[in-house]
Amino acid sequence: MRSVIAAVGLSVVATSAQAQVRLVRDSGAVAGCASLGEVNGSSLVGGALGQVGYDNAMNEMREKASAVGGTHLLLIDMQSGMMGARGIGEAFRCDPAETRPAKPSRGERR
Repeated sequence: MRSVIAAVGLSVVATSAQAQVRLVRDSGAVAGCASLGEVNGSSLVGGALGQVGYDNAMNEMREKASAVGGTHLLLIDMQSGMMGARGIGEAFRCDPAETRPAKPSRGERR
């Protein structure tokens, strides 16, 4: 008897709308911006694939922020582990003149 294992792509690739939403962890970076409300994201992918779950949850939050017209996502809380990932953030719409440069988030490139 032979066993067949199929590899399934579990990663969600960020869309251009998601990529345009800037992730910030410092509330000062969105001072003066319009709050658009809370957004959340989750993924059931965890364990050894924890980074994939984290990325999926983050992409979901960015997608929701973009859908309400957000330009920035303030990350409030993010947890990941064996059972998946879950995040909470707040979407903001900022005019370029209203934002101050923020330090890149861990793992984020400019």
